[in-house]
Amino acid sequence: MTDRRKKQLLTALLAVFILMFAYRLLHPFEQERVAELTYTGQNRPGEEADAGNTALRPEFQVMLSLFREPPEHDGDVRNPDFFQPVPGLATPPPEPAPPPETAVP
Repeated sequence: MTDRRKKQLLTALLAVFILMFAYRLLHPFEQERVAELTYTGQNRPGEEADAGNTALRPEFQVMLSLFREPPEHDGDVRNPDFFQPVPGLATPPPEPAPPPETAVP
């Protein structure tokens, strides 16, 4: 994309943004007002049956003690089985390094 094309695209997008901004300033969103709230604070008839059943709702507990007192780590590897050689597989020896190239006079 050439610089001229990029400038045209930027100008077009900037013009669209300015138009949208001006429209929003001239036509602000206003929330509709109601005379009376419909929420009474009581459960609906279908919700009363599940109110006592805690098996359906898992309880989550945040263990803040882990943040206040983080566990000590000593850095030792507890299970070094991942670093043991596999029996029956021999690792091939590494290839020798190529000889250095000499400069041609």
